[in-house]
Amino acid sequence: MSVEFEVGRSSWVQIKLVGKHQYSVVFTDFWTSLGKRLSAAGKEILLKAVLQAIPTYSMGLFLLPYSITQKLNKLLRKFWWGFSEETTKIQWVSWDQLSSAKEVGGLGFRDFRMFNLALLAKQSWRILQEPTSLAARVLKQKYFNSGELLNARLGTGPSYVWRSVMAGLSILKPGLRWRVGNGKSINIWTDKWIPSLPSGSVASPREMDCWCEMVSDLINPSQRSWKKELLQEMFSEPEIQGITSIPISLGGREDKMFWSFTANGMYTVKSGYHHQRQVEALESTVWKKIWQLKVAPAVKIFIWKVCNEAIPTLANLKKRRVVEDSSCIVCKSEPETSSHVLWGCPAATDVWNQACVKIQKMSFHSDQFFKVWAMLVQKLEVSELEEAAVTLRGIWSRRNDLVHGKDFKHPSSLYQGAKLEAIAFIEANLVGENPQLRSERSLQTWSKPNDVIIRDHQGFVVGTLRAPRPLNGGAYEAEACGLFVAVTFCRELGLSQVILEGDSRQVVTQLLGQEVDGSMGGWEANSAAHVLAKSAVLLSEDLYNIEECPECITSIVTSEMLLN
Repeated sequence: MSVEFEVGRSSWVQIKLVGKHQYSVVFTDFWTSLGKRLSAAGKEILLKAVLQAIPTYSMGLFLLPYSITQKLNKLLRKFWWGFSEETTKIQWVSWDQLSSAKEVGGLGFRDFRMFNLALLAKQSWRILQEPTSLAARVLKQKYFNSGELLNARLGTGPSYVWRSVMAGLSILKPGLRWRVGNGKSINIWTDKWIPSLPSGSVASPREMDCWCEMVSDLINPSQRSWKKELLQEMFSEPEIQGITSIPISLGGREDKMFWSFTANGMYTVKSGYHHQRQVEALESTVWKKIWQLKVAPAVKIFIWKVCNEAIPTLANLKKRRVVEDSSCIVCKSEPETSSHVLWGCPAATDVWNQACVKIQKMSFHSDQFFKVWAMLVQKLEVSELEEAAVTLRGIWSRRNDLVHGKDFKHPSSLYQGAKLEAIAFIEANLVGENPQLRSERSLQTWSKPNDVIIRDHQGFVVGTLRAPRPLNGGAYEAEACGLFVAVTFCRELGLSQVILEGDSRQVVTQLLGQEVDGSMGGWEANSAAHVLAKSAVLLSEDLYNIEECPECITSIVTSEMLLN
């Protein structure tokens, strides 16, 4: 069977269906001859402006087969280096390098697979943002009638549209965060709602007698403030700082989900694509981490083998038709994959329950051990990761002992032995090191002194506020926090008709939802507020002045009134 069809408005690329799930992707003679006449710069423009834009519409609706996207990448690579029907020129740089951004040594060509997923994530984003749309209601009725899209499963016999939506959702999930409104829709323990934390979620273990479930349980509804005494009992100090830095909605608006990789919180295809490139960079870091561990070389090689699925688990042996039964030797309930035997098996879980609290509280599971290892690299300190690596090898050795009829070690004995082995290796490699006590410097957080000055229509000062606030972000977050403090101050004074002035174009643009014109004034037009900010650097608490002008800005206010 051979079916030819056009991609785009002209016969530029032909995709042939030559069998079940088998495709052939070829350039037409037009592009073959054109490639011989263009310079390298001309080919770059042609690839980016024309060839890579051809399948955009179809990729925005459906998940193209992996084989097609890979063959499209291959064709673009061949076109760039030059080819003919008989020969292909030497390709001096890999496609991964060519498809990297120019800032990191690439040429910025799109990877079709990543771009396909980024486009599909846009469809998933629309369903989340517009749950009452026809498409969202139809999909909800069929696939997640009793739940939410984020918790939906692929299901049995799904349509290709639903498969595509779920593929896009896998790209969307890592970057989704909650913006706290009234806190009634956000789960304290499972959702990502703390922007200043790398993971976005709470890592502190939940106590057995803890009654708090939703973020609204942490908010004082009458004062619209955080219950700080309750926070002190439940969370670590970094988590408390992150939570208290979140402003609470004065009007009790609904919680809202946002995309954390753009300034305005809205998902874009560009941000989704670049996020995938960053994930690849993270994977590179994960691989490097293996060889940076201070453990025995045999342990490093073992971790490398497991991440490459290069150990003889029964599941791997079955793929190579060595054995017929792939059931786990220990639990007999699931296939013995690398991830299962080392992480998910009940016998392995018993060992990890002896480890540090961070590992005990982890609920992450994956069919690929590489993802498990990546999670361990992200969550654990170096010393904890070294102990985990030695423990992983110990679990595998214990499994092999069972296969060969030897004793099956007790979980506590196995973990303690692995811990001692990790410590012994480090001590054996300490050469000429003078052990000295290191002074621990307390974590200092820079406080941006937010300031507010309220003046009437004649220029007289109605009130001022100097308010130092701990912030983890940059200037944008500081300016936005200053605006929030100003609005709150005006509300406390009972002011209803207020004109707000600021010198941050980005904050004003995000607030109005449109770009401001170029006539917007800079900080020179608001010098009194900047002098107040400088005077607030050494303050440890908020300082209010009602119906009086602070001495530090009296001369500025007087001169401005005389000029006007």
